[in-house]
Amino acid sequence: DERANMRVAHVLRTGVRFTPLAWGALRPGDVVLLADGDAVPADLVLISTSGHAGQSGQCVVDTSAIDGETVLKSRSALPELNKLGRRPMALGTLCDTLLTYKQPNGGPDKFSGVVAVGDRQLPLTAASLLVRGMVLRNTQWAVGVAVFTGHACALLA
Repeated sequence: DERANMRVAHVLRTGVRFTPLAWGALRPGDVVLLADGDAVPADLVLISTSGHAGQSGQCVVDTSAIDGETVLKSRSALPELNKLGRRPMALGTLCDTLLTYKQPNGGPDKFSGVVAVGDRQLPLTAASLLVRGMVLRNTQWAVGVAVFTGHACALLA
């Protein structure tokens, strides 16, 4: 675990520039940029992606380190968030996005929450959750907001 916490993620806390930060220093609310082949450093709500197979807001993840399954799985960003995350100047506003969620009881498949986008409340489900230890595959990039970090991550809690 100590070695994993020393790995580096690219994080946006203020402004529009991602900076390197050790996994162990991540905190809820951090906006994290992943590139193809990156391991997910914390439990993240997927905000935006480069898309996969022509599907905007979609990404593919390898979960074999978590569940032993070798079949790649799809995750989806909400369309309203995907639009926001695709504009570099808008990424800074993600730091102030209001997410409400509960620690999943029974594993990450039970994740649920709500995100405020303007005056709308949109539901979050496990379909938009990237769990620490998953690996981004066949997707150029993805951006997510950290909801659980360190020992609070769904699989470590």
